[in-house]
Amino acid sequence: MKTIVDIGNTNTKYCLWSDEKGALASGKCPTSSALFQVIETELARLHPKDCPPFQWSGAQVVVSSVVPAVGQDFVKQATAAGASVLEISARTQTVLKGMSHEYGADRVAEAVGAWSTHKVEGRPMVILGFGTATTLFTIQADGSVGGGFIGPGVKMLLTALSRDCALLPEVRLPDSVEEMNLGFTTESQMTGGVSLMFKGMVQEWLAKARSALTGEPVVVATGGYAAVVARLLPGLFGAVDQTLAIKGCAYLAGLAAAKTETAPAETTPAASAGSATETAQTAAPVAAAESEA
Repeated sequence: MKTIVDIGNTNTKYCLWSDEKGALASGKCPTSSALFQVIETELARLHPKDCPPFQWSGAQVVVSSVVPAVGQDFVKQATAAGASVLEISARTQTVLKGMSHEYGADRVAEAVGAWSTHKVEGRPMVILGFGTATTLFTIQADGSVGGGFIGPGVKMLLTALSRDCALLPEVRLPDSVEEMNLGFTTESQMTGGVSLMFKGMVQEWLAKARSALTGEPVVVATGGYAAVVARLLPGLFGAVDQTLAIKGCAYLAGLAAAKTETAPAETTPAASAGSATETAQTAAPVAAAESEA
């Protein structure tokens, strides 16, 4: 069983993952400096009753982080507690071809999760992430990485209006903009303006992506606001999958484990005696690339 931790700018998702059954238990919490203690408490509470009690010692932990300070501190504490930690990064993934090392761990995990779960043979893919930021990621049919976009998230747009304009209130997006017309109240003008602007942005992004890809892409949406955006743009996405990052982390961890199992065994006694320590050190943190998503 693996413990997967996806550290985002706003929230952190965590999951107990079985290669045979998938997610056994999961949850999320605000990203903070106390993340290690919070997740430790939550995993102990969520741990399946038919499994041994959760403990860090000996645990296989997979971390995707776009908040360097929090991610590095979490990895340091997990490693000190006896866990074997694998950090997700563009430098170490081997699933997609030609991925720039600038990509953050969240986009790596989401792209691998989408490609390994929703791939249709012979078709390219577009992954749209709707989190703190909005992102678009393209993959050609042969698995090579294309270009993408990064823009403001839904909440970011609404928050900026209320934060920077003293008389504007905090508002939320409506469930649908299908019948949205000109607003006659401050709130309806804000929700209508931002909703239609966001809708136009996503549609224009997808048009640009389609023109750059060979063949009709599979379009997958993910992130905390994916369900809301799917209601704003019905029929636009082939799939809405909130667990892409978790699935991508699990898939990459499986590949890493298989590579370790097939690696030639060390023949010297010294190497054998130090294997546990060396394994932990090998899985120690590689600084995760920072992402705006």
